[in-house]
Amino acid sequence: MTGVRREFALAHAPLALDWVSDRLLAYALPSQPPALLDPDTGQRAPLPVATLGAWSPDGSRVAYTRDGSLYVYDLSTCRERTLVVAPAEGGSVTLAVLPELAWSPRGDWIACYLSSRDVTWVGLVAPDLSQPLSVLDLLDTFGGRQAPTVQFAWSPDGSRLAALAAGPRPAQQSAGSDEASAD
Repeated sequence: MTGVRREFALAHAPLALDWVSDRLLAYALPSQPPALLDPDTGQRAPLPVATLGAWSPDGSRVAYTRDGSLYVYDLSTCRERTLVVAPAEGGSVTLAVLPELAWSPRGDWIACYLSSRDVTWVGLVAPDLSQPLSVLDLLDTFGGRQAPTVQFAWSPDGSRLAALAAGPRPAQQSAGSDEASAD
């Protein structure tokens, strides 16, 4: 702690605030794209991503979802890469990558979950893929269960991932339905 207090005026309360690195903050305001803030200088810069998503452990990349697909934006190259593509509208299966994402501590995996109307899957995606995957490529990574949300927790060394799925959606609720799973 430096003992120095800095204040910055924002037009609205932020929806999200994350340290990106030791020198940058990322924040999102309602109805505005996310931005970066240097708290030492007060300099702000727009961040060309849909949502703040999840930051890589070294703060160089952010993973986020848009329209059911998974993307990574690299701050050093200012480039967006598609990692997982959602199926086109009108297909027989409607799947989407949902916004709850978690980078492994080493930055070599991104945990995500995919959902259709009836089933939820957990997927692991390498952030340095040369070609994007289809959402359908990830379906065998977790025994599909219906869950409204999934929470992720990586072990400190990145060797294990716990996925905590809330019970079935209310229409399918049954006793003892909370589940924790680790790979």
